[in-house]
Amino acid sequence: EKYIRSVLTGIYDSPEKLVDDYEVHNWLQELMSPPEGPGLNGLPEKLTSVDDICAIVTPLVFQASVQHAAVNYSQYDEFAYPPNYPSYLEGLPPRDKRARNEQDLVNALISKTRVLDVAFLADFLSRTGLNPLGYFEVQ
Repeated sequence: EKYIRSVLTGIYDSPEKLVDDYEVHNWLQELMSPPEGPGLNGLPEKLTSVDDICAIVTPLVFQASVQHAAVNYSQYDEFAYPPNYPSYLEGLPPRDKRARNEQDLVNALISKTRVLDVAFLADFLSRTGLNPLGYFEVQ
């Protein structure tokens, strides 16, 4: 929140700049209006202070950085070994409650080719970006 507030305060150093920023107000309307936006409820009709925009931007940045990392970067550990967390199983699901044996499980596991595909995808999705927040590469 401190970082977001410092950036937004640098941009909107007076309330007038925020009130007069038609682009940020159009973005606010889009956030509240499906199908263009997600249809968020509880947002202010107008942004009049840095507190207003900070309350919207801070959770978005958190979700796109911290929460995304927490969910995304552990995918290889979770999904690359199919018996741990199979992405899908071969065959039909059980239709009765009889006990299953090890061979039933082995028959339901995906082929080696698909295992490698899933492991590759999990590895790719688990790769971390090492750039700090707010760092943008210019090429």
